[in-house]
Amino acid sequence: MKRRRFVTTVEMWTMTALLSLFACSCAAPAQTYLPPDPLQGVQTFKATRGQVWDACVGVLAESGAPIQVVEKESGLITTQPVIMAEGYGAKPALKGAAYTPINASPFAIWESVRYTLSIHVRAVTDSTTIVRITPHVEAFDRNIGRRWYACDSNGAIEAKMFVRIGDHLTLGR
Repeated sequence: MKRRRFVTTVEMWTMTALLSLFACSCAAPAQTYLPPDPLQGVQTFKATRGQVWDACVGVLAESGAPIQVVEKESGLITTQPVIMAEGYGAKPALKGAAYTPINASPFAIWESVRYTLSIHVRAVTDSTTIVRITPHVEAFDRNIGRRWYACDSNGAIEAKMFVRIGDHLTLGR
């Protein structure tokens, strides 16, 4: 009888150890990385190139983004760096706008998040225009890396800009 109880106790301890090991090894998954979608930052508007161009420049002016290059003939607008957030607001701002850099330390403390925009406006027909917005998002790690890391956009910045451009076109500002 004692032998049977000993085997049951060993089995019980073995199962407990295995379950504990399994439970401890299960951690929350890291933020999944998705490669950027090439069509993510592209939107077609039913308006002339001039109307869309004016709407893009107006949206950037309203947002306070300092414009660096304006080439109306080629359809290119670029901005200087815009600070999204600093200090404690940097980590939520980074998660809301971009994916965490793959090459960053897991112990990174995000101090600042900034971005620049490159906007290309191209007429397809007289009444249809395509706009491509390409953001370059960067986050500064103040802990181990102590440098700026490039981050892939998750599409939030582009989506907000497209909504604002569409509002400009419909409201005729």
